[in-house]
Amino acid sequence: MSTNVTHPRQRRSLDGAWQFRTDPHANLAADAPGSWRTVTVPAPWQSHADDLRDYQGVAWYRRGFEVPADWSGSALVLHFGAVDYYAEVYVNGRLAGEHTGGYLPFDLDISALVRYGAENELTVRVTDPSNDRERFPETPFDEIPHGKQSWYGPLSGIWQSVWVEARPAAHVTRLKVTPDARAAQVTVEVTLSTEVSGAATLALDVLAPTGERVATTELELRGSAASATIPVPSITLWELEAPALYTLAATLQGAGPADRLETRFGFRTIESRDGALYLNDKPLMLRGALDQDYYPGTIATPPSYEYLVHQAQLAKRMGLNCLRCHIKVADPRYIQAADEVGILVWAELPNWNRWTPEGAATGVETLIGAIERDWNNPSVVIWTVINESWGVDLVGNPEHRAWLKQAFDIVKAAAPGRLVVDNSACFPNYHIKTDLDDYHIYTAMPDERDRWSRLIAQFAGRAKWTFASGAFDERVKPRSERTIEDYDWPFGGNADADPMPEIERTGQEPLILSEFGNWGLPSLESLRAETGADPWWFETGDDWGDGVVYPHGVEQRFERQGLDRIFGDYERFSLATRRAELDALRFEIEEMRRHPSIGGYIITEFTDVHWECNGLLDMRRNPKMPLDALADLNADTVLIPDRRQGALFAGASQEIAVSASHWGARLLEAPELRWSVSAAGQQAASDGVITHAGSIAPRSTVALGAVRVVAPEVDRATTATLRLELWDGGRRVAATDHRIAVFPRATGALPKIHVDGDEALEAALLGLGYTVASAPGAGIVTVARRWTDELRTHVIEGGHVLLLAEDDAGLEWSPGHSLAGVTVEPRLGTVRQGSWASSFFWMRGDWPGDGVLDDAFERVLPEYVITGFAEREYPDDVLAGMFVGWIRKPAAAAGVRRLGRGKALVTTFRLTNNLGTDPAATHIFAHLARAAATA
Repeated sequence: MSTNVTHPRQRRSLDGAWQFRTDPHANLAADAPGSWRTVTVPAPWQSHADDLRDYQGVAWYRRGFEVPADWSGSALVLHFGAVDYYAEVYVNGRLAGEHTGGYLPFDLDISALVRYGAENELTVRVTDPSNDRERFPETPFDEIPHGKQSWYGPLSGIWQSVWVEARPAAHVTRLKVTPDARAAQVTVEVTLSTEVSGAATLALDVLAPTGERVATTELELRGSAASATIPVPSITLWELEAPALYTLAATLQGAGPADRLETRFGFRTIESRDGALYLNDKPLMLRGALDQDYYPGTIATPPSYEYLVHQAQLAKRMGLNCLRCHIKVADPRYIQAADEVGILVWAELPNWNRWTPEGAATGVETLIGAIERDWNNPSVVIWTVINESWGVDLVGNPEHRAWLKQAFDIVKAAAPGRLVVDNSACFPNYHIKTDLDDYHIYTAMPDERDRWSRLIAQFAGRAKWTFASGAFDERVKPRSERTIEDYDWPFGGNADADPMPEIERTGQEPLILSEFGNWGLPSLESLRAETGADPWWFETGDDWGDGVVYPHGVEQRFERQGLDRIFGDYERFSLATRRAELDALRFEIEEMRRHPSIGGYIITEFTDVHWECNGLLDMRRNPKMPLDALADLNADTVLIPDRRQGALFAGASQEIAVSASHWGARLLEAPELRWSVSAAGQQAASDGVITHAGSIAPRSTVALGAVRVVAPEVDRATTATLRLELWDGGRRVAATDHRIAVFPRATGALPKIHVDGDEALEAALLGLGYTVASAPGAGIVTVARRWTDELRTHVIEGGHVLLLAEDDAGLEWSPGHSLAGVTVEPRLGTVRQGSWASSFFWMRGDWPGDGVLDDAFERVLPEYVITGFAEREYPDDVLAGMFVGWIRKPAAAAGVRRLGRGKALVTTFRLTNNLGTDPAATHIFAHLARAAATA
């Protein structure tokens, strides 16, 4: 609960330098001899030194503090914001109290333990259990709420602020404020430190956002609690654009020295109805980002309140209206900053790894405690019990399903006026009973754009699989036999599966795509700006996804793989990956906004986190992509061009359909689409205006018409940009850009070729102007789709072969068919698929764009890759390739192998079915044919 105390309470912060030592064997006493180090409180002890990064167990903190003599006679309260996980607190060697749980505040009355007018010693013994069940049999790490610590490393110790405060003996301990915006009143529940009687009164004053007192009441007190409902005239709502915050001031008199406590609150409503979210009775499209709430130096502890305000303002500048604070109870200042700036918070219970009845009960208690702590904060609108079934088995365990349904009901009863999610779901888990029908989908971009569109269309139609099990059965189709369609929802399972009997679905839950996103690597210059060195977390991530997310040595890999020959330096390279990240988000969000039934989305994620690089900001809160482009993408009104055509031949024309998604509050009465095409920095001839015949209502998607783009005449590949803007009544309400690669019709000098046993391919190449020989020979490139003994012999004797190995059948090999150690492997179902830690393709040569192959190459990007090239071979022998995450798992898409006097150039680009129709395929084939022809 956000509070601000005034006289006669007196507070002293105990943040700052403390002494600290570990107790690995849990056998030390507070006064045991030994060395101590100095640490800063608040912050997890893992943030202080390299030797503490992975330490879990027992540790000790201590510091001195002075209590003024004139505080004698007061109630002296020692406050801890949060200590992870179990805290034993001693004052002057005497136990003051204990607390279990790593996320919630606790107060201890230490009035009888301190020496007034003198120095006192505060000692805290903290136990943060590991998974060593011999040492921690009752509370192993796996069975207690801990959140993303299982991903990014443990967080232990005193990680939120500590202070001591002198209060009157009878004082207010809690103010719970429940505004009713529709009735224009506020209900206040007051808890006192002790029972009072006689002449004690409690004055409750409501102060407007301007500071003016607008309502008041006075209560005669009996006992230790009181409540009142106070009418508030002419209320101002807490809105995203104008977050009006009221103050409730409670003054206790007549029970000794007067006491006063204040808290802030806001009038707002949040609800779902008719399949949509409503904030203050207006339709709300949730546009948010997943926020892990991690910080570069202090891990879990925000550096300052100002830092939190700044990052919330950055979120709003991106067009976001929500932060999903992910499986973590945030520092209260995080919520206060959201209140002040005007951004919604979706809050969640930290998960455990293994469900037990005791651990689950602790989890629900933690969540209810967080709800109570943040009750007065208007920004908090959604609470989640479980994320992605972590720590429970919804698919296989009926006891867990029954527990989750009960937990939802308990939390829902504890959080009236908020929305509750039972399980923020992903395949193969699902919802049981929930206020929101939310789901997580990740796909690789741009090569899985069609798949993304199919999945989003299914989701928008309220697919069965968000509330039912459709798990893929390995016995039905092994991985080696699957196609991309087998990975559509529910990933080869039964899309029409009937729901489990425990499930309660109303069909009116708002549809929210609550996780999606792609990677873009951060600038190393920005990350190193403060120290000049790699951050410590570059040494983390090696245990996830076969090491693809391990940052250490990224610059060395960049150079070893010859990427410096394409991009110049790492900074230009990382910028290209971030452009690809923005392109992916643009397509994904636009596809969602084609469907008005989808009521919102949460981008993964707000910031990079250690080795995880799908943030809109990097770990140090530097923007990874232009904020104005993100603002256009996350606006109330968004333009949606048909981006399926990413490449054109010079002089060719293409009609591009454009729609508009509108979630603004007002009708667009006279919308006008303005468009223009520019190329190579010059304004092209094509531009125009389309006036929409009718108005555009809120919460709708409408077709505006089609613009005809004529590609400029060019003699080398370049990029043209289609600029789209929507205007209404002299006001620009939406804008976007669509890049189109433009290729010259001529592909340059063509080598003479021979096609090995494929008449259709031969005909296609003849149509493109190739001279086709009837037999292989000197100076002729043999083009084949299958590697054979005859081709091997031909190469050994000096022949040149271009092998189009578009699937693994192209290089079926045994020792007799070996192609110098290389083989072809599928991406599907492996980390190279790139659905979560993104995959990136590159190609040597003069191509449109910035070096990372974008949607102009969507139709040709390989489903198979070539392995067997050593990194030292990449700069010279690999002409095109790919990597995952932090330049890991490199593989070739085109590479050269020399046998005897000749060579074979193998490629997995999907060319054969796209020659002549797709400009990228046509030019890539010519480029590789010329490369195969060279000595």
